Amino acid sequence: MITEQSIKSLGLSPEAESIFMTMHQEIEALNEKLDEGDERLVSTAEAMSYLRIARNKFCDLSKEHDDFPKAVTYGYTHYYRFGDVKAFRKKLVDEARAGGNS
Repeated sequence: MITEQSIKSLGLSPEAESIFMTMHQEIEALNEKLDEGDERLVSTAEAMSYLRIARNKFCDLSKEHDDFPKAVTYGYTHYYRFGDVKAFRKKLVDEARAGGNS
């Protein structure tokens, strides 16, 4: 991860260092906003789109995995916390990579 100290240690000109520092601060601010967005609710269709799977696979995964994101129900509609969906996708990708290396 890039830190302000690592930018300073590059020995850049003051103008270039200033540009990199500004970019670093903007990236940090954007990352904070993304983390805050993890609590937002997404529909089943949005969750399927993010996981890049169809409805049948979505249903299969929800039955096969105990750690599948839990649905938040409003009326007849299911929503999922985006952070949970994102974490589940990362876990699936990590498992697939580990299984491919064996």
